[in-house]
Amino acid sequence: AAQIDAMEAQRIGLVNRTVADEALSDAVVDLARTIADNAPLALAAAKLAIDQAVRTPGTRDLAAVEDAAARCFASADYKEGRAAFTEKRAPRFQGR
Repeated sequence: AAQIDAMEAQRIGLVNRTVADEALSDAVVDLARTIADNAPLALAAAKLAIDQAVRTPGTRDLAAVEDAAARCFASADYKEGRAAFTEKRAPRFQGR
């Protein structure tokens, strides 16, 4: 298999961003904070969906993914996220 460098990976859409070696640590921390600022239920649902997506089609539990998505839409965090967006403020998620 041919190897590609970081710039080629970004050009073809395999990665969405590249950073210099010396900026990697700060970029990782920034990305982790961005992810952590999201609603906990939505993060859990996304992790579940990704986990199921990489499984062999016959072993995927799509009902669990649908259930997780439904719980997100029925949650207080969903309502808070919509309210925060409408009010142009940062959301205060509580994992409920």
